[in-house]
Amino acid sequence: MADAGRELTRELTKIIACSYPVSLTKLANILSRTDALTVRRCISDFPPCAIQKLATIISAALPLWAHTLCILQSLCHSSEFRDTLVIQNPSLITALLRKANNSEPEFDEYGELCVLLLSTPLPEDVPLPASAHPFFLRVFERAKTKPDACTLKPMYYMLNGACRDLLGLLPPEARHAFDKEICKILSSNATAQNSILLLLCFGIVILAEHPQDVGKVSSLFASAIISTPTSSPARQWNTSSGRKLFGSTDDLRKTINLTYLSVIWVTKGDVGVSDGDAVECIRIAIRTMQFIDKDIRQSWPKSSSLSRNTFPKLPNKILRKGIHCSVQFEALCFYAMIAEETCLRGEAMAQYENALTKVALLQTDEKFFGETLATSLPLFAVQLRDSTTRTILLQILQACVEPASPSETSSLIILVEELTRIIPDCAPIRAQVLLTLSSNELQAATESFINCPPESLAGTGLSEELQCASSTALLRRKLQSSTVSMFLTSALTSQPIEPGLPQIMALTLINGCPHTLSTASSAPFSLFEQQCTPSTGSQRGDWRDRLSIELERQNSYQRDSIIRSMAQVCQELEKRKKVQDLTAQLEDARTRLATMETEAENQTFSLDGLEAEFRTNLEELKAAFANATEQADETLRAAQEQHNAKELHFQSTIIGKEEALRARGKEIEDLNREIRRSLEELHQSLQDSFEGTTKMLEEERKLGVRQANKLAELENNSEADLRQASDQLRELDALHQQLRETSKESLQDLESRYENDMEAAVAKVCFTCHSMSPHITLTHQEITTSSNCWGKVQELEDVCLEKDDELDELRALRSRVLASMGVSSEPEPRSRTKRNLPTTPRQHRSRKSTLAANEPVPLGAEGVTNTAMEHLANASFNSTDSSKNGSTPKRAKPRPSFKIPAMNTPYGHKSGVPSTSLSKKLSSTKRQVLKAVSPNRRHTTVGFAITENDDDDDVECTGERRGSLHSIDQGSFDTEAFMGGTPFTPGNFFCGTGRIPDDADEEATEL
Repeated sequence: MADAGRELTRELTKIIACSYPVSLTKLANILSRTDALTVRRCISDFPPCAIQKLATIISAALPLWAHTLCILQSLCHSSEFRDTLVIQNPSLITALLRKANNSEPEFDEYGELCVLLLSTPLPEDVPLPASAHPFFLRVFERAKTKPDACTLKPMYYMLNGACRDLLGLLPPEARHAFDKEICKILSSNATAQNSILLLLCFGIVILAEHPQDVGKVSSLFASAIISTPTSSPARQWNTSSGRKLFGSTDDLRKTINLTYLSVIWVTKGDVGVSDGDAVECIRIAIRTMQFIDKDIRQSWPKSSSLSRNTFPKLPNKILRKGIHCSVQFEALCFYAMIAEETCLRGEAMAQYENALTKVALLQTDEKFFGETLATSLPLFAVQLRDSTTRTILLQILQACVEPASPSETSSLIILVEELTRIIPDCAPIRAQVLLTLSSNELQAATESFINCPPESLAGTGLSEELQCASSTALLRRKLQSSTVSMFLTSALTSQPIEPGLPQIMALTLINGCPHTLSTASSAPFSLFEQQCTPSTGSQRGDWRDRLSIELERQNSYQRDSIIRSMAQVCQELEKRKKVQDLTAQLEDARTRLATMETEAENQTFSLDGLEAEFRTNLEELKAAFANATEQADETLRAAQEQHNAKELHFQSTIIGKEEALRARGKEIEDLNREIRRSLEELHQSLQDSFEGTTKMLEEERKLGVRQANKLAELENNSEADLRQASDQLRELDALHQQLRETSKESLQDLESRYENDMEAAVAKVCFTCHSMSPHITLTHQEITTSSNCWGKVQELEDVCLEKDDELDELRALRSRVLASMGVSSEPEPRSRTKRNLPTTPRQHRSRKSTLAANEPVPLGAEGVTNTAMEHLANASFNSTDSSKNGSTPKRAKPRPSFKIPAMNTPYGHKSGVPSTSLSKKLSSTKRQVLKAVSPNRRHTTVGFAITENDDDDDVECTGERRGSLHSIDQGSFDTEAFMGGTPFTPGNFFCGTGRIPDDADEEATEL
């Protein structure tokens, strides 16, 4: 924006200084990309006479070019240009308002310009046009029909400017409807998200109800009504929207909260809000805070958790990088109204002091700048440092004696006036001013200020055509008088204990400001010129009126002749003036033409010199280029030679590498032939091994068939034994019934004996089934292993080799064990290949173990659990008639008096059941007949096959059967003979084939 401001200043200077009409197209392009604050700053740097000439040029070009309307709208953001334009051409605003009221398209075209012209109070000499009333009604109807930020913004600007009293002329019904719309906006939850709309509503509510208090900061703070807002809210605020904002303490705190959040949002930056709109929104927030008591404002940060979390966010946004200085200054003023004095320290205070020392950079209107200073300066004055006060006073004294821009001088005048206003009530700032004036740092500046003559004028930094001596002198005289007033006020209001102004300096200041000024002597004029020249003063009337009064006593003929003579004289004077003006213009044109011709000749000479210099440089460059070309050719030849040498070296290297590759290729072919030959030999050996393994597998299958037949034979024998035991049980049951009829004591004895016999029989059957279980399990394992043998020929071969090694070790271990026992045994050697071949798996029936759960299970029977064997053993005693005749009747429990202690004795101590060896039982062809058991046991045939579903079914049925095997003592048997026949003993280890040992092996194991 700084570049745009400088470009705009140059273009405006060119337009104002030009003596003939110029094109405004470039000015329109510059203004289209320049914001309002920059335009305001650039216009304020021009003197009033230059602004007046600019207004004349724009007014004259307005009916000629369409883009002049956009130029006028952009320039009207400056209050100086706006006031000058209205004073110079009062009918312009009337014409624009009439065009805006004609139709809707023209209202959209001219409406924004009319709002800008009415956004500030009109000068005192310019009355408000009658056409402003229908325009205001139209804007009011738009805001009432569609209340949003676009329609309420013109409404606020007009109420804040020249149309402040027009709202009272509206009918009560319209004002009430508008107030309802404002209340609806304030009650909406969506309004809190639109900060600009919310602040515009606050500003309209204040302007609609208390327009006379807006801008009067001192009266606002001194008003008793504002200091106690909760005393009578109904009398303070008559509208419902006003009561909603300022009706009670809770409403005031809510208003502070919404205003604070809105200021945070507009100062955040990059939210689509221009700097000018942000400044105006913060001013509305400041005015809103002026209608709230100071105690409530300063207690709000601690009133709730929301306010405590929100309060620290605004300083962070104010102190962010890139914020506009005007926005920052207004935000600091708002923050000072809410924060306590302890919070106005640190970076916030430093930024405010920096803004005071650079007041010329604040691109604000004089009126609003004074209002902001009047609000913030009393709050920050107590915390001002001595160095800041010294810098401010030094700038003021230098501006009084040195040239300065009009904007800087005007800003310093406002600052001095506000300091003068607060000095009587603020002792710290008064003491700082007096001490600074007496300090050595300001001695030179004070002497220059006192010795500066009032008539001394200096430049302002503008071009000579734009300098206005009278306006510059007026501003400087005003600044000097304000400065003297501030110093004298400080001296007169100081207390005895405070430092005072030296008496000599006070007298000098008083003498330097005389109340009467000597008027300059009027320039000598002839009587005819004095009578014919129109008077511009207010003390003398029009010359025609004076001439008519002088000639009233004469007749009409003389009067007409004199009037004709005077008209002729005036026409001659006008013609003479036109000729003189034309002559002066021609002379100026000749002078400018001669100057331009001289400049053209100088430029021609300069061009000739530049061309000669260019030719010389061109020749030098050509020579340098030729030398560089020769050097490049030499370098290229050297590089070509190096390239050829390297190419020969690389070719020889490539040939050597190719020969080495061919030799290695031959070696690789020889190695491949050897590998193929080795593979063929290995394949032939593997094929032979596979055929041998296949033959062994067939033999193992035959062995499995024989084992299955033998297993079936064993099952048949077991079934026969079970049938025999069942017959004996039936006989014993009949005998038991017969003995029970004769005598109870005999019955008890017999029952105990028969129970013991039954347990012995059951134990023998369980033992038989358990002894067969390892063989069945091993058979299943061999069958499963054989099914996968075709795909694992190589693995089996490795396993067989490992097993052969282990078997040799086990044989050696067996020989050592037998040798240590003094027994010599030479078992018949077996073929290693035949022993290591697995058998073909085949489905067959097996028996479950009836051993007790507390007895150890052989390693070969891991696939069949003790619980499953117990269930199957219990199931073997179910009667064959039970499935047909329904539930089985249970035997009556014996009485406690008939319990026999001998039941708990170990079964091995009873003489009724002899102990037999497992190895002899397996090798014997003749089996012993089971002894008689209790007649209460049922008879069934023991024969079953192991399946996966039988285990689950037996578990469910076990709990329902009478008499579990856990309560039966097992009979003793020859464990040494039994363990000697397990597959993992050294004498019977046959690579997991599960083969029953031969008699020779069995006898060796029993030894």
